[in-house]
Amino acid sequence: MKFIDLHKKDYLNCVDIIRKRMLKNLRDHPISFIDFMRTSLNEASNYHEFKRELGGPNNRVRHAHDFYGWMSKDGAWGACRGAFYRSENYMKIALENRSGKKRDKDEDFGVHIEHTIPVDVILKSIWHCRETFKSISNDQVLQKKLYENFLSLSVCTAITRNEEKTCVPILYRSEHPDFSNGQLFNIATLNEVLPFKRYNFESELRLFEVINGTEISPEHWSLKDHFELMNEMNIYDWNYVSRSSCF
Repeated sequence: MKFIDLHKKDYLNCVDIIRKRMLKNLRDHPISFIDFMRTSLNEASNYHEFKRELGGPNNRVRHAHDFYGWMSKDGAWGACRGAFYRSENYMKIALENRSGKKRDKDEDFGVHIEHTIPVDVILKSIWHCRETFKSISNDQVLQKKLYENFLSLSVCTAITRNEEKTCVPILYRSEHPDFSNGQLFNIATLNEVLPFKRYNFESELRLFEVINGTEISPEHWSLKDHFELMNEMNIYDWNYVSRSSCF
């Protein structure tokens, strides 16, 4: 795949930006986000309150994803530059032409960040495990567990605007086939979840991860694979995040 090396370089340039952002006291910093999630998990009396805090008007979840460049909006780390999962068609767009602007949504160079596991499913899954999290008395351990759980579910894929219209069946617009109301559906652990099983590959959708250049097989690529891939980059490691933080 002739685009992989170019897009790996593009991704690594974004990683350098994120490393610099990690040193700043920012509202969307992972430490700030996890503190907010922990407080919300403790104070919310039901899921709807929890969702309103994390995914409401301020949408802290999406801001947490934005921090890592998992966003289509413009900016030095925008236009999906932080996405290590990318479609072949996304990678065919000239890097300098990528646009996540709404006015360009019908253009061939329009790009979109797809939350492969929808935000609603992420929040329901974390809420479902709230008693387990609340039982952790060591605050540092709790922060790490919350962070790793959130990131293991945060599979964000760079695709084109045209692919956005066809890659997700209507049935799964805000759902995922391995979850039922946030709970695992007929599988034993999160590691077994197949995040890309949600997509329709009949329209010749092809996805790659640019860290090693592997093409994604939707029937085999699991959250275990996802987490192991992230572990190759220290910016996603909690120990690195907490050491770099100025909080």
